[in-house]
Amino acid sequence: MQIKSIKIKLSIIFGVLILFICSVLGSISSLLAENAMTDNINELLPDLAEQASKVVQERIDSQLNALEVLAESDIIKSNKLSTNEKLEILKVETQRANHLWMLLVDEYGNATTTDSRVTNVSDLDYYKTAKSGKNAVSDPYKSVITNDLIIAYAVPIKDGDKIKGVLISARDGNEFSQLISDIKFGKSGEANMTNKSGTLVAHKDKSLVVNGYNVFEEVKKDSRLTSLAELQKQMIEGKTGVGEYTFNGATKYMAFTPIKGTDWALSVTAPKSEVMEKVVTLSKALIILAAIILLASLAITYVIALNISRPIKTASEYLEVVATGDFTKEVPAKLLKAKDETGALANAINTMQTSIKDIIEEVVNESSAVSSMLNNVNSNMEQLNKGIEDISSITEELSAGAEEIASSTEEMSATSEEVERAVESIASKAQEGAEVVNKVSNMAEEMKKNAITSKESAIEIYETTKDSVKKAIEQSKKVNQINELAEGILAITSQTNLLALNAAIESARAGEAGKGFAVVADEIKKLADDSKNMATKIQESTTVILEAVNNLSLSSGEILEFIDKKVLSDYNTLVESSEKYSESSFEIDSMVTDFSATSEELLASIHNMVKATEEIATSANEEAQGTSSIAQESEKIMNKSNETINISKSAKEKSNALIQAVSKFKI
Repeated sequence: MQIKSIKIKLSIIFGVLILFICSVLGSISSLLAENAMTDNINELLPDLAEQASKVVQERIDSQLNALEVLAESDIIKSNKLSTNEKLEILKVETQRANHLWMLLVDEYGNATTTDSRVTNVSDLDYYKTAKSGKNAVSDPYKSVITNDLIIAYAVPIKDGDKIKGVLISARDGNEFSQLISDIKFGKSGEANMTNKSGTLVAHKDKSLVVNGYNVFEEVKKDSRLTSLAELQKQMIEGKTGVGEYTFNGATKYMAFTPIKGTDWALSVTAPKSEVMEKVVTLSKALIILAAIILLASLAITYVIALNISRPIKTASEYLEVVATGDFTKEVPAKLLKAKDETGALANAINTMQTSIKDIIEEVVNESSAVSSMLNNVNSNMEQLNKGIEDISSITEELSAGAEEIASSTEEMSATSEEVERAVESIASKAQEGAEVVNKVSNMAEEMKKNAITSKESAIEIYETTKDSVKKAIEQSKKVNQINELAEGILAITSQTNLLALNAAIESARAGEAGKGFAVVADEIKKLADDSKNMATKIQESTTVILEAVNNLSLSSGEILEFIDKKVLSDYNTLVESSEKYSESSFEIDSMVTDFSATSEELLASIHNMVKATEEIATSANEEAQGTSSIAQESEKIMNKSNETINISKSAKEKSNALIQAVSKFKI
């Protein structure tokens, strides 16, 4: 689509430009805001995670310190009090510190609870750690006693350097989940804790802790958790950092740090959509602001474009009037006073109008003068042309008579030359004919010799082949002997069968003594049967061979008869034709030779006659050429005179046309 209005073009161009600038600035602003917010998150989240880990660490340390003080008291270490007495004292502490229960464990892992239950905890990791002399805290786990989710704190009971046992406190397993539930970032931020294997030990969703949610196991089922698993891997390695992951379709930021004194790590997460909410709001505000700026810019651009296009339109309308040939109009004075490009354009148009008016006035004046001069030239050339026509007519009469004489002589010369060429052609053809006839005669003689040689060879081959074929036919009759031999074999096999039958009968009479002879008789019978079958096949093959030999004998006889009656007869005819052809070629050669000699004599006579005619024609042509030259020169002068008159008339017409064309302009 072509846009014809400058106003629209400028509005579109500036609108696109402003839209581009606003889009770039808005994108850069949003990007910078997002980067700034990301940097802020990367600073705040790790700090929050660090502070939260310290809170958890302090809570753990406070519990362990309280237990440690209790374990170091004389009441617990004393040998004067019984275990039950000690447990009664621990019951009071259990109620005071909100423990679920407490346990006294001896050096062999035998434990007694404050509610009088007895168990063995020697296989538990936190007991082993405390037994080695270090304080320990367990991961949340289900108690084998009450099946509740608990966390166990354990400290060694020392008597000097000797460890006498372990003091254990069991507390609610959701205690840490409750503790970190107050740690938030923004509206939806949350905190959670994992152990060294990646299993959750604290989360606001307590069911995940109860079910032992482990991201490394879940990522095997759902590959979308890969980014979370990678961050969890850094957590269990004891690293501190911040990252981004996707969980249940939501992208979140996460900062993590280890909890000192434990194998746990704490992380604080915040939804990216919530963190970047202000950036989204800023982006929307930028889009609205860009739209307002764009609309205002389009309005201002339209006004500017209108001021630019208005003087151009005025100049265009004035040029349309000038294009019709009307130079009486004047460029508006307001447009001429303008100091910008439109004023320069108007002044240039005004200068062009003045120049064209002057040129047209000068063309009108000069065209009138040229028209008057052409009238005088035309009159003089007509008088000159009349005198030349009189001279030309007299010269043409003289030239006509000389041309008639020269023409007749040239016709005689041309006729003589044609006769000469015809005779020369006849003589040449006669000579060529003699050479051709001579070649034909030689070919006829050669063909005759070849025909005789071929005939003799054919007769010799025929005689030799005829004897060979007859001998072969006689020899083929011996095939009948094969049939006779086959009949002899059949007779022998019949006798052999009879002999085998008699032998079988005799062997049957002989009983056991004749069994071996019976086997031989049976083999003889089989051999006789095989010989009979073979003889039968020989007879069948002999029949086919005899039929083929008879067919071959008949075909050979027909071929010999064809050669004897047809081929040898055709060879005789060919030899006779060759002899006649040779005789005729000798006669033609003689006739053509005589004709060639006569043609040569006729050619010599004609040549002399043509030479004489050419001399006469040359003289006549020289006389005619002189007269014709005068007439031609007169005619050329007259033609040039006519051309000059025509050019003069044409120039006058062009001059009139120019005056008429110029008269269209209004000056």
